[in-house]
Amino acid sequence: RFDQLLAQKPTLTKMKVMGDCYMVAGAFFADVPQQAEHEKEALAFGLESIKTVTEINKEQKLNLSIRVGLDAGGPVVAGVLDVGKPTFELFGNVVSIAKQIEEKCIPMTVHISRAVFERIYFDFTNFKIHTREKIAIKQGTITSYTVLP
Repeated sequence: RFDQLLAQKPTLTKMKVMGDCYMVAGAFFADVPQQAEHEKEALAFGLESIKTVTEINKEQKLNLSIRVGLDAGGPVVAGVLDVGKPTFELFGNVVSIAKQIEEKCIPMTVHISRAVFERIYFDFTNFKIHTREKIAIKQGTITSYTVLP
């Protein structure tokens, strides 16, 4: 179902699925980057993914939950690694921060960095955004925000 949601988001690309991680990059292959639009699309995908899990829980009588971490910026480095079983990988500070804030995320919410917040702050009418306490990540302490469906 996530793949079906993703198919409706033209600037997002599924990078990989590994275990319980579904990694998506926005604007990675875009000809003309429009950062705020890419972040809003990625945020919408995260919120729609939460809604999808809620629907699956009702249909299947389950209690699944997901966490979504979102950061923006660059640069990133990408490439195919390994010769035995090659995989396409994406590296960079933005990838690391997204992963770390996802790990500290409240289940069934989207946790965004300050960089994403600054690009979408003008569109508060579409999102319920709450400032979280500062969180410690490898790069230091950052301010982050929770976005509710």
